[in-house]
Amino acid sequence: MKNLQILFYNLQTSKITCSTSPLRTSFGWTDNDIFQEDVHEFFNLFLDKIIEKFKSPEQKEEIESLFKFKVQPTISNEAFAFSKELPVDVQSTLSLFIGSRTNIQEMINEMASEIDYDLPNAKHVPCVITEHFISLPRILFIHVNRSSYDKEKDERIRINKPITYQERIVVNFQGLDVEFVLHGILNHLSKDANFGHYVAILRPTVKDEWFSFNDSHVNRVSSSQAMNMKEECYVLIYARSDTEEEDFKEVKDEEIPETIKDISENASFDVI
Repeated sequence: MKNLQILFYNLQTSKITCSTSPLRTSFGWTDNDIFQEDVHEFFNLFLDKIIEKFKSPEQKEEIESLFKFKVQPTISNEAFAFSKELPVDVQSTLSLFIGSRTNIQEMINEMASEIDYDLPNAKHVPCVITEHFISLPRILFIHVNRSSYDKEKDERIRINKPITYQERIVVNFQGLDVEFVLHGILNHLSKDANFGHYVAILRPTVKDEWFSFNDSHVNRVSSSQAMNMKEECYVLIYARSDTEEEDFKEVKDEEIPETIKDISENASFDVI
């Protein structure tokens, strides 16, 4: 947690690019460790590690209320008149599978995927899993699942269909429409499922100001550019409109605790 606090403090106050080496080291990684980490899997790991570090139940609940949510999955097959509720699942990213639908709002409305399942009187039967929300997060990470398995080639392939995503989406929850506003697009730049390069386009405040984060290079981009990553979008970050002002309010330097300032200003950072 200390390295994460130091990094965020330096990102806000430093005039030079900050190294992520201390944070990576705290994960047990060195400069010699080179591997491709799927961005949504890394986020899940990262979030769970943060929650694990908190000792206070109140702090854990606060972080979980930001990012965690519950869904009720149901598996069914109409031909066999089969339907079964599966255990409630706690998630931090909502995976949407690309099928006939390529519109995020329509995919949210349906929230369905296909799977082979062993029924009581038949084996490996194609079934549909549908999900509905039991609870909602304040910040919703949506994983656009572009991965598929080619049985003939026995390999994972990337689905390169263009996806339409909206600046605002609506999630039906307990009979009410809850609005979410787009704040980030994490893009996978590759035609291959097994490798590539990630670039983040983020709106870090409630202002209509977008920035591209490409390794150590940060540039302003237009909102039209942000909304046009149709073949590259891999993770979409939405914030509830009713808590957006609170969750994305500016943190002023004088609001940063003195203990964080002291630790950060006395830490050694490399410049990249």
